Amino acid sequence: VSVMKELLINNIIPCTINITAGFYVLKTILNVKIDFKDFKVYIAIALLIITNVLNCLFVPNEIRIIFSTILMGIGNYFVFRKKAKETVLSTICLQLIFLISEIIFAGCLILLTNADGQIMISSYLGQLVTNIIISLIAIALCNIKLIKLGYNKLIKITNWIKIRHIIVLVTILMIAINILLAFVYYEKSIFYILTLNLIFFIIYGFITYEIFAEKNNSLKIQAENKALVDNLGEYEKMLDYQRVANHENKNQLLLIKNMINKNEENIVAYIDEVVHEKREDNENLYYRAKKIPTGGLQGIVYQKMLVMQEKGIKINLDVSRDIKQLDFNKLTAKLNYDLCRIMGVLLDNAIEETLKVEEKEIAILIYKEAGYLGVSISNHFKEMPNLELIDQKGYTTKSSGHGFGLSLVKQIVDGNSEIVNERSITKDIFCQIVKIKM
Repeated sequence: VSVMKELLINNIIPCTINITAGFYVLKTILNVKIDFKDFKVYIAIALLIITNVLNCLFVPNEIRIIFSTILMGIGNYFVFRKKAKETVLSTICLQLIFLISEIIFAGCLILLTNADGQIMISSYLGQLVTNIIISLIAIALCNIKLIKLGYNKLIKITNWIKIRHIIVLVTILMIAINILLAFVYYEKSIFYILTLNLIFFIIYGFITYEIFAEKNNSLKIQAENKALVDNLGEYEKMLDYQRVANHENKNQLLLIKNMINKNEENIVAYIDEVVHEKREDNENLYYRAKKIPTGGLQGIVYQKMLVMQEKGIKINLDVSRDIKQLDFNKLTAKLNYDLCRIMGVLLDNAIEETLKVEEKEIAILIYKEAGYLGVSISNHFKEMPNLELIDQKGYTTKSSGHGFGLSLVKQIVDGNSEIVNERSITKDIFCQIVKIKM
């Protein structure tokens, strides 16, 4: 009977109190309600009580909190059915709230009574009372607005972090807390402490590297998506222009029809004027771009020339005669795609830099050279680019948020042996040259 009484007071009742308080804390920070009509809730609570009692009885102190956290995380998932990431984060927040509550209780106990906490906890009612007070402190803490805001902020800032990284970070954090508490109650050798610290250092270093690599990859994808969105925006402008042009053409045809019906003598002169005006419009750019063989390069150059014209940039396009002999359809789909991506980035950079200077002029030279197709893009610049750093991720002479275009170009060039990228600076002119094996 005394054994059952000790088990009830020291283990079963305290575990029941902690788990009940734990679910209340989870419910509060997740801002959801517990469905008490669902029998799974009662099964989850019952299983958690049983497993936590076994955890207290048979699991060593050094790893007890780790098992407790895992068990609470499983119960959290089955009761609240949140996504894995939110389940992990809410569980770790729950454990941290209880840890803070225990620290507050211990601090108050020492300051107010000068009592030995271990003596109180080791007594029958002491452990029960301790768990009740710590649970009540945890309930009070989770209702503080700052705690809820902090949890919501944590969810937002971890949106881009993968779940495997969060799980590893959380696991290491719980191990560290567990071992820290174990050191408080149990004497450990300095070798044991140094070994654990070394393991943590290696694992945290690896995770940090992975997170930064993931962040850089995310920024690179953002740069690619921005280029795609910009291109789509330019196509939309071209469609708008064609819509307006078609509307204008209809009006001109109606006017010409009306002039014919009235037998006006100057109709021929009027038609000549309209035709001349149309030829002076974007068709002039189109005819210049037509010198480039079709297959992808012609389209991207023509599109960017329209942007240059709209922004008031003078365009010097020079296409050598022997370019007509090249067949772009013989290029592989990947090589053609890579060429267009590179040209899109380089022309966009040239446009942005040209808008900063007075000499708003871009020169594009397309030529054939010893088995290569060469494309040269030259523009004036405001700030001298550093040729040694220019390919590094994040390097830019623009505002923050840029600097991944040329690193993307470098990645494409490094992954394709048929593409060569060269650059040079002559006075205040920056020149980018792309060569494609033909």
